[in-house]
Amino acid sequence: PASEKQIDYFKYYSFLPMDWYLSHFPPVETFLGRGALLTGESSPSYLPYPKVPHLIHERMRVNDSNNIVSLNNFPAIIALVRDPISRAKSSYEYNYAQPALE
Repeated sequence: PASEKQIDYFKYYSFLPMDWYLSHFPPVETFLGRGALLTGESSPSYLPYPKVPHLIHERMRVNDSNNIVSLNNFPAIIALVRDPISRAKSSYEYNYAQPALE
């Protein structure tokens, strides 16, 4: 997994190079060595922004050895949703209550 939650690269930091984003993930050898076949990040703030899927599509595509982009080379975007009241409460606590207590 990513070294931290909510990297938000594609929303707030897309002006930075992809190397900055990729530096938040372990090297391929590390997670493959542990038997993992994929990695990812958790950034719920991506959902309401229509430009985010386009940025992901443009920056994360992988060319094969013939420099051809195939549909198999694009990352999957998986959206997990939960009860909106529970989500609003959690967001409030994360953004306002916890920082006020620190």
